[in-house]
Amino acid sequence: MAPTYSIKSKIYIKTLKAYYLALAGCNGCLPPLKRALNHLPITLVREPHEADIIFVTGLLTKASIDFCKRLFKGLVQPYSVIRIGTCLAETAPGFLKPETNSALAARMDKFFPIEMEIKGCPPSAKDIIDRLETFLAYFDITPEITKMIEKRLDRQVFDE
Repeated sequence: MAPTYSIKSKIYIKTLKAYYLALAGCNGCLPPLKRALNHLPITLVREPHEADIIFVTGLLTKASIDFCKRLFKGLVQPYSVIRIGTCLAETAPGFLKPETNSALAARMDKFFPIEMEIKGCPPSAKDIIDRLETFLAYFDITPEITKMIEKRLDRQVFDE
């Protein structure tokens, strides 16, 4: 994680790189995630091996298990997996559970380590920001960033 210089705040900010993995689903979690990332020191990258964080949304189907295993096996640096949305959570509706739908595999955390989950269908950008701020505190990206985020949130109106 190389620090980048922010001209607006005149401080050094550590930025994290994230990869967005969309499995089978409606893709409804992407807009609030992108909106939330505008307020956080996290940038999306195109290649998973560049990422510090892997955001996962959608359902883990039997057809996508091999792809996911290859993807996660190819990652060499330490990374964190953050599950977004209700699809991958225990609280998913009955037809989205592997026991009742033969196309679905078992829950994601049986195959890959999940560090954090952000529930909602889709989760609001505010919920994503709140959960990711907690996550960023672990990386010691705190006081200046929190002030910067609060200023942006005061001016920003989120569509719920």
